[in-house]
Amino acid sequence: DLDWLHQFAERARADGITLRPYIGYTPAWATVPGRGDGQAWNDPPRDLEAWERFVDTLVRSMSRHDHIASWEIYNEQNARLWWDGTPEEYDSTLARGLRAARRANPKATVFPGGLVWADADWMEHTCATANRYGGLPIAAVHAYPETWTPDSVTVERWLDANYRDDYLGAMTESCGPVPVWINEAGFATWKGKSEQEQAAWWVRAFGTWLALPRIEHIGIYEIRDAKPGTEVIGDAANLHLGLLTSDGRPKLAFHTVKMLVSLFDTGRLTVA
Repeated sequence: DLDWLHQFAERARADGITLRPYIGYTPAWATVPGRGDGQAWNDPPRDLEAWERFVDTLVRSMSRHDHIASWEIYNEQNARLWWDGTPEEYDSTLARGLRAARRANPKATVFPGGLVWADADWMEHTCATANRYGGLPIAAVHAYPETWTPDSVTVERWLDANYRDDYLGAMTESCGPVPVWINEAGFATWKGKSEQEQAAWWVRAFGTWLALPRIEHIGIYEIRDAKPGTEVIGDAANLHLGLLTSDGRPKLAFHTVKMLVSLFDTGRLTVA
């Protein structure tokens, strides 16, 4: 039953919003129990036949909405739980997803899920899989430095020399000179972190990342805090990543990000 999702897509069109969904987060009933960190969301799906049918059904049904511009296959595949296996464990999930999505809507851009850091080894392996199913149009990364990283990992250090020297080189050799999307990024106002720190973090993030080679997109996560008591994946930081509070009050970062978007979302940037 996808009626609710069609309604969402139609509402987005009415508001002039382009949609770029990702297909991820495994429900507990769809995974192999008792693995890794004990959380189902970042497990690969157990039944790959069912997974491929699901992707085909979803993308085919939603293809009538031409403002759905891309699909991201799965979520943070090199997150903690995937470490218990190898990149090969993601291969089948990715291959089935790419095959189904591109078959269901050849016009849509389809790409592998975001890594939790610029991981050259994973990227090489993912490129090899993607190349068998139409190639890799975009390399995606999810960025939460200073919320889910050690204190020594700041925004400025998160994509360090390894990004230029290892990640981009490995990706270019394996996939070609594809663009990089930081398609999830955020800073949580929790554990004493203030709204002013969040606003300053976004200034630092825009300035640092958009000066790096190949980065063409920053996805802001998220618009609004979850309501207290909401069940979220991961830990409580996920309740506090919004630019608005749960009751809709704009945080300082809401106005800061609005200003940054107006300054930077202007087409091609020239970096001094």
